[in-house]
Amino acid sequence: MKVIGWRAWYADGKKYDSASTRWDDLPEDGVIVVVIYFDDKTRRIMDGSSWYFQARHESGEFIYGENGDSLQENRKRYGESISLKRGKWTTEEIMYGSQKEAMDAKECPCKK
Repeated sequence: MKVIGWRAWYADGKKYDSASTRWDDLPEDGVIVVVIYFDDKTRRIMDGSSWYFQARHESGEFIYGENGDSLQENRKRYGESISLKRGKWTTEEIMYGSQKEAMDAKECPCKK
């Protein structure tokens, strides 16, 4: 499977996607939910994590993930070029609203 797009929801209510924003240009802090879209028409919804990341795989492709590891452990595992975004706790209203929007976001924001 190859990643073809993503969406991100932040605690301040802002939303971003791969059609209009580079991962590196996302705010560093405040992620609530990330959806990753794959070329086989599946997707992965990630939420509730300390870190969300984009890193370059040895194949040259970008990989995306989430974890609760330390900044140092992430850099050790994925290299210094890893692009980390910090997750954030928020109110139930914002969390559940963001999760619902993520569940409903079935279409990839792929660049045409």
